[in-house]
Amino acid sequence: MSCCRYTGENLLNIITTIANSDDLENPGEGRLGKMVFFDLLGHFMVYYPLKLGEMINVLTIAAVILNLYRKVKAFRSKGE
Repeated sequence: MSCCRYTGENLLNIITTIANSDDLENPGEGRLGKMVFFDLLGHFMVYYPLKLGEMINVLTIAAVILNLYRKVKAFRSKGE
């Protein structure tokens, strides 16, 4: 429980620093567009561009559909 004692105070400092940053008004050339952020098991932050996330989602959906097609085809061939 002691590890979470100062979480609110730390979060307030982070938000205040981000809100006062000049990068919010003028992101400059370093801007990558919309990003996807998440933490992995609470150990480190993972981030990548939204376009990559969209491609990962489309490939995942395609893999699921292909797998379902193969399973249905195998099920039908057993019934014959």
